[in-house]
Amino acid sequence: MLTSQKNFGPRVIARVHEKGAGMLAIKAMARSKWPAGMDKAQKPNPKEWYEPCSLPEQAALALRWTLSQRITAAIPPGDERYFPLAMYVAQNFQPITPEEEKHLIASAADATPIFPHG
Repeated sequence: MLTSQKNFGPRVIARVHEKGAGMLAIKAMARSKWPAGMDKAQKPNPKEWYEPCSLPEQAALALRWTLSQRITAAIPPGDERYFPLAMYVAQNFQPITPEEEKHLIASAADATPIFPHG
């Protein structure tokens, strides 16, 4: 998501690799903040504080993008509906293609970052 807005993600990734540091990926299957004013009863899973990617296509594509970024490790999602898909994607990993990356970035253009950036 942060790749689609202000080029924030690519700048962070480049800096991490420039410094030779490790990179821990979190929330790879997150899409956006929930709309303002949405209460817990309206959310599909009241425990989620962010809107996840849709299952299974968008979530799998988002995780494949994350795993294609030369990360050190990725934290699997805590939501039990996403965990089996995350394990499947990791075990059968195929790097994301340029066409898939364009599609994924376009699908995140209207999302609100779950972690604000300047």
